[in-house]
Amino acid sequence: MQLNLYSKDLKHSVDKASTYKLLQLTPELLEYINKREDNKPTNNDQRIYLKSMDRSNSDVVLVTDRNTFVLRQKMHSNTVLLMENNKNNGSDYNVFSKQNFELELLKSEGKIDISLLPILHRNKKLIVDNKSKLHLTLDEFISISPCSVTEFYRQWYKFGGCITTDGGIACLLSNEYISEVLHILLNCIIIGNDAVFRDLTLEQCQEFISKEVNNEGMSIDKEVIHTILEKFGDSTGLITSNSDDAGTKSYALNTFEIAKWYGIKSLRKFCSKQYLSIEDFLIKWKSQFPPYFPCDIDLTMLVGFYVKDINRDRISYLDKNGLSGNIKQRFKELFKLQNTWNESEIWPFIEQLNTLNLKPESFIMKYARRKRIKKNKYVITSR
Repeated sequence: MQLNLYSKDLKHSVDKASTYKLLQLTPELLEYINKREDNKPTNNDQRIYLKSMDRSNSDVVLVTDRNTFVLRQKMHSNTVLLMENNKNNGSDYNVFSKQNFELELLKSEGKIDISLLPILHRNKKLIVDNKSKLHLTLDEFISISPCSVTEFYRQWYKFGGCITTDGGIACLLSNEYISEVLHILLNCIIIGNDAVFRDLTLEQCQEFISKEVNNEGMSIDKEVIHTILEKFGDSTGLITSNSDDAGTKSYALNTFEIAKWYGIKSLRKFCSKQYLSIEDFLIKWKSQFPPYFPCDIDLTMLVGFYVKDINRDRISYLDKNGLSGNIKQRFKELFKLQNTWNESEIWPFIEQLNTLNLKPESFIMKYARRKRIKKNKYVITSR
């Protein structure tokens, strides 16, 4: 869109052939910009960037150090006035223009696309198949990801993100590798540290694991252990040995996340090709943990990873990534597997397709029937 500016003060200084677009700033973003002006940022994390949403989508996002905003085009035919209030600095002007549209900012959750990253397996085996074309450092991958740095790291370790020791290439740990290293770490802690899962440091865990795996002729890099701690641990602050020590980050292992990981692994192992009674599955799930690992398990921890036959009280593993990206087709696939769903169990399989952020009940009722069977409990059936 070409924006023609008309002003007696600016008519000689504005290039009429230039292209401009007007962007409406949210109060939150305006405050952020004003703070930047006052504090004069000294690093790249405090800058504002415009990035492409993804490779197949022309949408653009504006990114700060903590938040992500999607740019949306808002059509209108109004005359826009730009005016400066300060008359003391010699820049008093009135500018007006006829506009076809303006760009507005909608706060959104920043996302990262891990689909084209190489996979790291045990013994430092990096797999780059025909579809995996990205061979980037972590900083390079952050720079092309449509999200803030804060949002990036919040998701990076949940996906099992890591870097290679040689070259610092951004990659993902395979599920098998994650399970293997986590199991070794838990065994080491249980055997050598009296099952104390708090105040663990990276160096301490590396020492535990090195003693265990050296006897088997294998090695596990520090970067891999760091990913495991970030994925399954919560930061408990810094441990200092003296007043001059800057401190070492410590972790408390999150037994809920660990139990959930073992549960998903058990679903894939025992329920991928068959239904299994819930009672039998819980027994098999519990058997997968290291001996004496203290945790509670409940099927609700795995909602979004199974389909449940509510008539016969049995479950089977269901990978949402294998379902259609078309919402109507996805509902058909889900009802083909099971004609009646508990609302809480079907929602995780369709939530990501609710792009307009409708209320769950409103979104579901556009494509299916919603029936209350008791207070605050609903089942979903096809129309």
